[in-house]
Amino acid sequence: MSVLLIDAVEEAQAVSRASGGAFDVTVGPLVRAWGFGAGAVETGAAPAPAELERLRESVGYRKLESRYRPPALRKSVATLHLDLDAIAPGLAVDQIAERLEALGVRDYLVELGGEVRARGAVRRAGRGAWRSRRRSRGSAAPCARRTRRMGVSTSGDYREFRDFAGAASRTRSIHARRRQ
Repeated sequence: MSVLLIDAVEEAQAVSRASGGAFDVTVGPLVRAWGFGAGAVETGAAPAPAELERLRESVGYRKLESRYRPPALRKSVATLHLDLDAIAPGLAVDQIAERLEALGVRDYLVELGGEVRARGAVRRAGRGAWRSRRRSRGSAAPCARRTRRMGVSTSGDYREFRDFAGAASRTRSIHARRRQ
């Protein structure tokens, strides 16, 4: 097992504890039940309460333990699944940026799947500084910010949502990033 995997799980667990479980890398089965995420099937109907209760037995960051020596993960429930998509890309961007800095690179922009980290005089060829853009809820106009030294992680619910009898269910993501 990779130490990098343990690093990602440890970081995720720290965010889970700090957020009181609002961030949880084991919540995938519940997300799929609502028709979101990899492998989800949109049925047009909200999941049955009994199905949600059954799935909750297989979810919970407290049901996962990790250790470094030797690197290992232990699940207290056999059906527990991990989905590190909300944290791994940001950690990878951080590691790439740290490696660039260790090599003496002072001006860079690293982007992986919407996770961005920039430092220094990052400029587009002949067109000035890069700008980060995001769309605000209810606004078609993107917000822009000049890039100098920053890390950005974005997630939105304006594209993917379900409406069950007028009660919209939207995707929500909390992306965690280590502060440098």
